[in-house]
Amino acid sequence: GTAATTGTVPGAPPETTAAYTALDCAQPDQATGAATAAAARPDAPAPACLQADGSSPTAEALLLGPSELTGQDLKSATSAFSQQGTGTWEVNLEFTSAGADRFGDITGRLAAGESPANRFAILLDGRVVTAPTVMQQLLGGKAVITGTFTKAEATRLAALLSSGTLPIPLTVASTTTS
Repeated sequence: GTAATTGTVPGAPPETTAAYTALDCAQPDQATGAATAAAARPDAPAPACLQADGSSPTAEALLLGPSELTGQDLKSATSAFSQQGTGTWEVNLEFTSAGADRFGDITGRLAAGESPANRFAILLDGRVVTAPTVMQQLLGGKAVITGTFTKAEATRLAALLSSGTLPIPLTVASTTTS
């Protein structure tokens, strides 16, 4: 898994920006190509696709910045019924102590950004599995991803994120939506 912040990426090479502008995430071959390219270079800005799910009603093209966390920074991901009275499900994240410090710094920076530069993308094998908006700095090593998740969607997302706790990159990068 990889976690990336969303928004404009300062210093992104012109060819990366051009590839992002041309990316049509409704085309499966383009989405697959973007995932392959993003997986190959987690340390560099890259275009990627977020498929429609409980955190995004439609497929989106994103411009990711370099990875800032890895799956080894995530201690656990679980699904739960929302306690906010929304009738939806959510995904609860808990980070290791080192991951918690980095996640706090990252979310503080993202929360200060304008949309879409306040989003955090999480990737698995180069594919964006979710890209929630960061509303405030998250300290203490815990976070909740909310949206319009069904039980099945939240359970699937938690399972995907849990697989990122293996030595697989969890990338945090900046993204811009088209």
